Amino acid sequence: IQHTINSTEEVPPIGQRLSG
Repeated sequence: IQHTINSTEEVPPIGQRLSG
């Protein structure tokens, strides 16, 4: 898994996790 904003395979990005 790469650390990319468009990568939601393992865990969602920090930005989306905070928005969730």
